[in-house]
Amino acid sequence: MNTEMDSRLIQEGKNTKENNSGFFPDFITILFYAFSVYLVLPIIDVPLLGLSISAPILFIIAVPVFFKPPKPWFKQYQMWIFLAIAIFTGIFLSTILNGITSFGLDFDSSGVKFLVRYLYWLIAFIVTAYFASQGEVLKKLTPVLGWSVLILSLLRWGEVLLFGNYIGAKGTRIFSQNNYGFLFSTFSSFLLVMIFQNRGLKRLLAILGNLVLWGAAAVNGSRGSWVSIAIGLGFMIILFFIQSPRKFFGLMTFILFAIALLGGLWVALPQVSSAIQARFETFQYLDQDKSTLVRELMVQKGFRLFKESPIIGIGAARFQKESIVLDIPRQLAFQSQEHYDTKSAHNSYIQFLAEFGLLGAIPFALLLLINAIQGTKTTLNEIQNDNLVPLAILLSFLEMSAHMWAISSLTNTANWFVYGLVGAMIMTYKGAAVKK
Repeated sequence: MNTEMDSRLIQEGKNTKENNSGFFPDFITILFYAFSVYLVLPIIDVPLLGLSISAPILFIIAVPVFFKPPKPWFKQYQMWIFLAIAIFTGIFLSTILNGITSFGLDFDSSGVKFLVRYLYWLIAFIVTAYFASQGEVLKKLTPVLGWSVLILSLLRWGEVLLFGNYIGAKGTRIFSQNNYGFLFSTFSSFLLVMIFQNRGLKRLLAILGNLVLWGAAAVNGSRGSWVSIAIGLGFMIILFFIQSPRKFFGLMTFILFAIALLGGLWVALPQVSSAIQARFETFQYLDQDKSTLVRELMVQKGFRLFKESPIIGIGAARFQKESIVLDIPRQLAFQSQEHYDTKSAHNSYIQFLAEFGLLGAIPFALLLLINAIQGTKTTLNEIQNDNLVPLAILLSFLEMSAHMWAISSLTNTANWFVYGLVGAMIMTYKGAAVKK
């Protein structure tokens, strides 16, 4: 009898530990969720460094991850560690070599600052890839991010109601229009997938929440978020059509319901709908749109900078400090070359390629390819198992990656967090895929 009781107590203790996110203390797990929420709602920055308040939170999480893990994990996660080291090595060598070859002219305090930031972002990537794959963290994290992006949507609607700052009106207050749009692109999928993960009241709230989010994205007017969310939705339709006909019809029913409801609001709010329509019509004449032309000009600048230094690039934080002769279109000729020299790259990939050359671009491209290919395989397998956690993460990665063609966003924690989530998803469900 004592033996049976001892066995039961041992088993209960084992189950408790397994539910405790890979044997980490509850305090650390709660901090990781807080870290994740903050990335959806980044309100405060750390003074001087320009890092988000998530940096000190991540430091607390990283200490037990690196120095007191429940069991050795470096070998199991060596691919992700290798990719992070390779990317940082490329960034570091590019920046240092540019400083040496220019006798210090192309290396300043901003370069040092961005080296520190990239080191932090890559640590965030590794920590996320490992920690999120422990226990049931990924499963619990999906609704956390979903409800968080709903709060973000309510904040945007609050601005509209209080200040009337929808498309073409006044500027936004809490975040910029581009930041709102990028956050919608990156995290909207977590709320969308909740429609098919939940039942009862939670499903109803998720349905209404997605309508609120889509409406917020519409009135915000970021065309990048419109395109990215549409791409993610289209990809979700395809995956459901291939793997789950029942969910495919459910998704199509929701889309038709959303179109009908939002169509009614379109008629009821003519002032807002006319602003959205005017913004949407700009897709028809992008060749004349100033914002689009500036983005194309910056792509031209990025490629020309890369051609001048294809191996080591121009170094960290140098894109807006370097000048190269540009073919400025007549629609933008009212400004001088010097004016466009200081413009943001407006394209994450072009900026990364120009600044770090092939040294940084090759390992980064390898990370994206592994995430895309392995992530898609894992997601297809898990949809068959009625598990949509990988789908939410894959769509987040896809929508974020699509939006990054129109915004310089690699220099923030959210990007590397999502890359880490894809890695965690692959590691979490790799065993299940092998068993199948």
